[in-house]
Amino acid sequence: MRKDFFTSKEVAQITGCTLRQLQYWREKEVVVPTISATGTGRSIYYSHSELIELGIMEYCLAMGFTFDVASWILEQLREAQWDYLNPETTEKLMLHWKRDFTDFKIELFDTDRAIALLNENRLVTPFSFHQIHQQIKTTVNQTRNQGVKTLGEIIEEKLELAGWKIAPHDFIKGDSLVKDKSSKKPQLIDYILLYESQVPIAVIEAKRKYRNPDKGLSEAIKKANQVGVKFAYSSNGKFVVEYDLTTSLQSEAMKNFPTPKELWHRLTVGSETPQLREKSLHNYQQAAIRTALINILQQEKRLLLNLATESGTTQVALRICWYLFQINWNLKEEKRPPKILFLANRQIYLAHLISQAINFFPRDKMAQIQGEVIKGQELYFTTTDDLKCDPWLPNLYQAYNRDYFDFILVDECEEQDMRVWREIAEYFASASQIGLAIAASADNLVAVQDYFGDPIYQYSREQGMAEGVIAPYQIHLVQARSDLENWQAMQNNPFPSPVPPEAYQSHEWQQKLVSESRTTAIAQHISEFLQAQDNPGKTLVICANEEHGKKMVEKLQLFNRQQLASRRDYIVPLMDCNEEKLTQFQNLEPITPIIGIISAEMETGIDLNCQTLFIASAVSSPKNMFQRVGRASRVVEQSKTL
Repeated sequence: MRKDFFTSKEVAQITGCTLRQLQYWREKEVVVPTISATGTGRSIYYSHSELIELGIMEYCLAMGFTFDVASWILEQLREAQWDYLNPETTEKLMLHWKRDFTDFKIELFDTDRAIALLNENRLVTPFSFHQIHQQIKTTVNQTRNQGVKTLGEIIEEKLELAGWKIAPHDFIKGDSLVKDKSSKKPQLIDYILLYESQVPIAVIEAKRKYRNPDKGLSEAIKKANQVGVKFAYSSNGKFVVEYDLTTSLQSEAMKNFPTPKELWHRLTVGSETPQLREKSLHNYQQAAIRTALINILQQEKRLLLNLATESGTTQVALRICWYLFQINWNLKEEKRPPKILFLANRQIYLAHLISQAINFFPRDKMAQIQGEVIKGQELYFTTTDDLKCDPWLPNLYQAYNRDYFDFILVDECEEQDMRVWREIAEYFASASQIGLAIAASADNLVAVQDYFGDPIYQYSREQGMAEGVIAPYQIHLVQARSDLENWQAMQNNPFPSPVPPEAYQSHEWQQKLVSESRTTAIAQHISEFLQAQDNPGKTLVICANEEHGKKMVEKLQLFNRQQLASRRDYIVPLMDCNEEKLTQFQNLEPITPIIGIISAEMETGIDLNCQTLFIASAVSSPKNMFQRVGRASRVVEQSKTL
């Protein structure tokens, strides 16, 4: 049986109830439909669960029970949580009562118990849910096998014919609910059309075959405004009528829906953003983008996405912005692209983000706010430090009007200084805002959720592994003696300057203390490990900081002279974020470079896939560990390698 909704007329045909009975039971709140809109000419929609409950009511009445007894039986089944909604249930109950039709009770069927009750002069009748399920299933199948297509089937055939069911496009049907600010109840939308399965672009209101095709157009327009889309359709299955909210024009009755390409062209005409290069997205990325866009278009102000490390958060964020640019979405509903502020917490990630954004937006539309006010652009990149400035000076962000930005993305909101970014976000309170959390635990999200609310979409590392997006990995722990035992400063210490006499732990190496012998030992271990491999793949070494990285390069060169003699770029330092070197290392096809060295500041935000990862700096938390391991556990789609 299809898990969809049934109108009152369909329910009456399936269960044998009359329409008057359904109305009376609805008024008495015995079985209340999932969607019960007010107004004349509007169908009532029952879910599959409610269809079963109606079947139970009709079954009880057919056995001779009164309405009050039948209602009591249904209420008892709900309160006792019997498994009556499960079509595979094998539970069999029995109902027993006194001969004066009082003291009704329900319990599991047992032959000996039933005989005992009969001997007590009580009446007993068995109660089989499986029989009710089978009867309803048979009736539904008979109804649908009569060769008469339902209105939904006819409309969906028209949508498929227009290309709305051909990848990458799609539509949501039946259970599409949208928040209605004028009502506490969510409103049912018959269909939402999705361009590239991500961007809501139109809504469809379905009306009965005998009604005029434009009968539901006013309702469709209302819901289009609620969803934030620019095209509304009403259809009776035979004809389609369109209302274009961008031109305020209504079409004549049409036989077919427009294609995705036609609608997108009409919506984005005049857009200056370039077309994206074809790059397939994972289902979870599409779902995150689609969920975010639906909420943004409904003018939700505070949204939170929580995605796993290395799940392509940058792609998700930039795609959301690109779609908003394409459709000229903005809070003032002007004919212009939105003004977007991307708030990062590190300059190194900001530089990478800008380099990625060039693939999505014209260069002359982007600007980096850094020490001075910049206006006249559409996509702004900055850090909280650049906007907050010195505590004794006026804050740079206050040079912008409070409604200057339409949309703000706060990257790694759970890692940033919340007091600072929240001060900036609250200043621009009129803007729609998304917080991007990376592999955040429930504890880390508590403070963030206080501002953004619960995540509208989450994707965990475990989900990524289960779906083959994040590859499984093995961890080999190698520890230096000084890390295991700590190191106690003595009078004859190996350092050129005096060292305070205290015990130094693992996380303080390369921060408080810089030991050349320790770096040498790590470099030797890395070199011997790789030289033992027949075909060592891309290898990334994470150092504590840039100075540590330079020392590591020096020591690795010492132990890999033979490799460097035949391949000069066998080892490449990446601490300076040189674009040419980064691109060279990111390319998995060439044999070299093999070893890339980065600092801990680069462990997230920059795409550097590898097959072997050496962590030569302290790990501060489980999340920090997952962020680093993510470098070696992302599946590269083009080559299907790790």
